[in-house]
Amino acid sequence: KTKIKHANNNRCKHNPSRSNMGDDRMEALTVETIVSVIDDVCLRMNENSGLGWCFEAAKSDHFAATGQSKVSDADASRLYGIVAKDNAGKKECLATFYLAYSTWDGRVLFRDYCSSNTEKSSELDAFPSSFWYYVLANVTVGLNCARLVWTHYGAQDDFPATEILQPERLIGWLTLSWSIDAMKKFGGIETKASSNHEESNTKYAFESALGKQSASRDAFRLRLAATEGDINDISRLVVGLAAYENMQDSVNIGPDQLAADSRHAKDMPLFYCILIDSVEDNHTCGMAFCYVGVCLQAGRFLYLEDLFLQTEYRGKGGGKTVMKALARLSQSLGVSCMKWQALDWNAPALNFYNKIGAKVDQGLETSRIAGQQLVDFARNPQP
Repeated sequence: KTKIKHANNNRCKHNPSRSNMGDDRMEALTVETIVSVIDDVCLRMNENSGLGWCFEAAKSDHFAATGQSKVSDADASRLYGIVAKDNAGKKECLATFYLAYSTWDGRVLFRDYCSSNTEKSSELDAFPSSFWYYVLANVTVGLNCARLVWTHYGAQDDFPATEILQPERLIGWLTLSWSIDAMKKFGGIETKASSNHEESNTKYAFESALGKQSASRDAFRLRLAATEGDINDISRLVVGLAAYENMQDSVNIGPDQLAADSRHAKDMPLFYCILIDSVEDNHTCGMAFCYVGVCLQAGRFLYLEDLFLQTEYRGKGGGKTVMKALARLSQSLGVSCMKWQALDWNAPALNFYNKIGAKVDQGLETSRIAGQQLVDFARNPQP
């Protein structure tokens, strides 16, 4: 089986309190909206004079100053950040984040990089890294995201947990990374990367990669979701995936938001969905749900959130067909790698991933806060 998210895996999904997550949830996000929310959060933090720090939106120069940035100028608009400066002007710290997407919950804010010791003076206490969660929780709620998510190695999680506030740790989930070199070996095709990462070229990369199938032999056709009817197919498949995993009540997203965050968000879609059509009966029987992310230390990457095929269409090579298309796509997009998650007990899937050259990031764990817990945390006057 090549299914990324396996059935009956008891994966935890949240049921956020939508009434507390903002009134503009169905509106498409723009870069201007995101920047406005960040500026508003910084302003509110600065009004709390007792914090001893001044906050402002980060610029590309701040990314470069870390000495670790692999973010291109073309991708700078996909990575966001906040800079904290002490009132004496002797210390400056940085947190970066990007927008991810959940098949079942929609918008997600992913904490990327946090610096608490970019020191100009050793005389001052370091900015508490735990405070960044409070700041980013406010941005998360302001952008109507369902979750704040971060990764860490083992017990190195610095979230300020209390008896009341306990983030969820995704026990048993493994993060896999597929390098471009491994993709080339698996797909047998080397595709030239585009140096232009504008949205029109991103869509062209999808369409080009999906158009290079060996149609005479494949049992499936792949296409990029684009129409209102396609959005309805995605919604149907999301519900089908939830039903297959016996977690129907965990779906908190419908066609309206899917449309707002994809086909209506022309300048900045938050996700892309490859639909899988059966050649035999022309039925849309599966999907590969993914998004393009940008992180400070690795640059642009492709994340595969879900790969799902309806039960009666499995065993015909659909998963392998999709993975080959994603390998071509990743090369065309010029990403550093493709990432996804799988369960540690799913030996058949892990064996397949190992054969195609994907590597497990050993020890890396994922944690998150969501729903009412997220909203309550963001509302607290102090972290």
